[in-house]
Amino acid sequence: MLALVASLPTLTACVTRVWNVPQGDGAATDSFDFSSRLPSNADELFVVLAFSGGGTRSAAMGYGVLEKLRGTEVNIHGTRRRLLDEVDVITAVSGGSYPAAYFGLNGDRIFTDFESRFRHRNLQRELLWQVADPTQGLSLLRREVNRADVAARFLDRHLFDGQTFSALSRGNRPFVIISACDLNNALTFSFIQPQFDFPCSNLNA
Repeated sequence: MLALVASLPTLTACVTRVWNVPQGDGAATDSFDFSSRLPSNADELFVVLAFSGGGTRSAAMGYGVLEKLRGTEVNIHGTRRRLLDEVDVITAVSGGSYPAAYFGLNGDRIFTDFESRFRHRNLQRELLWQVADPTQGLSLLRREVNRADVAARFLDRHLFDGQTFSALSRGNRPFVIISACDLNNALTFSFIQPQFDFPCSNLNA
């Protein structure tokens, strides 16, 4: 017990919060915004998907919508195309953010491994184990670290593979807008570069 108590400062120092880096001169040239991340698809259609919250159930719903759009074809100038390829924007909150972000990062790969990596896992149990792990749970003793940080580290490692916003909505993938609620001001906070311009922070990193 004495050894455990003595090791607390070391264990709590193992995990620190990573703050966004300041904007540099090149931040605006590759900004996470409409002008640089909208896909190149048919001008005749502008398709926006909205994935609501609701935990893993809303994640399953969002995944099902993407799956259905993959199997639905539209005729554009005599060419048959998947309706999924015509999606321009996905806006998502809470549980709906998981399939939105995963598709925005990995495209069709979502249909091969999202279910095994996310939908069919007991995430609540695995997150509880993270808190029970001394190298993770004891970091909660730090004032600037909370349960969301533990969850973020878990998702970063087991679902998103360390990818950042710099990899999101690349190529012909939809522009993904993930939003949260600013409880202090009762306002929507969207994770797009114009929102991060206020604190002069680079969202890409």
